[in-house]
Amino acid sequence: MPVVLVAGDDALAGEVEALLPWAERVVVKHAVSPFAADSLSPEAARAAIADGLRRALKRRAKMQAYRLDAPLRLEIDLRLAAMADYCAIMPGVERTGPRTVLAQPVDAEELYRYMIAIVRMASIPG
Repeated sequence: MPVVLVAGDDALAGEVEALLPWAERVVVKHAVSPFAADSLSPEAARAAIADGLRRALKRRAKMQAYRLDAPLRLEIDLRLAAMADYCAIMPGVERTGPRTVLAQPVDAEELYRYMIAIVRMASIPG
């Protein structure tokens, strides 16, 4: 399935541009801090996304599926060392630094499962 459109903040748009240069990017908010953003109104965001989708679909023949190259590697720097403590107890997760954990999944589905599990483990209050 080709990736044709990604909507989000300005930081996401920059990351997507590097990974998926063919994908249409719609910026609906600008990060002003790790916890705040200057967002478009819901109506303006919907209109911007609709316009972006129209532009993307005009170029659909050039759209590509995103493919991950093997071997897969998921390395996450967490906010606190305690978060890495929790995550490192999961099978297949290795602690590689004070706040960093690493998993080497066999496929994209396993990578997604590791990512979701690590994010959820890291959100458990200490």
